[in-house]
Amino acid sequence: MGLLPPGITLDASSGTLSGTPNSIGKYSFTFQVTDASSIRTQKDFTLQVASPAIPNVALDGVSDNAAAAQQTSIDIHLAAPYPTTLSGEITAAFEPDAVVPIDDQAIQFTNGGRSAGFTIPANATHAVFTTSPMALQTGTVAASSRLQSP
Repeated sequence: MGLLPPGITLDASSGTLSGTPNSIGKYSFTFQVTDASSIRTQKDFTLQVASPAIPNVALDGVSDNAAAAQQTSIDIHLAAPYPTTLSGEITAAFEPDAVVPIDDQAIQFTNGGRSAGFTIPANATHAVFTTSPMALQTGTVAASSRLQSP
């Protein structure tokens, strides 16, 4: 009785639980056994499935210094696969220098904006962007740009 976590199965003949849970949560269930004399006993159990720590995240393709008016491909990846889909957003921030304090509108991602959403599918390591391939267009005004995720 009750529910096992999705991804976990019970072998009724051996009583063995097996599998890998694929949904976080608290699951309560009851095991009941019957012996050859038809004597039954049961026990309630609760299994808490917690989220594992998210592996280190890295941004590839962007260097500390970039030439003007260039498109630099971007890749976001995890150090190891993660069991559930992750989603996020990367944002480009622009800080003009003191000599020419204007916003360089050329600095943007290939989706036409300064933010780009992405997902990393379950058990994968690389981000999937809505625009592929994802790249950052550098500007022509001397400035500092910063990539960040909220």
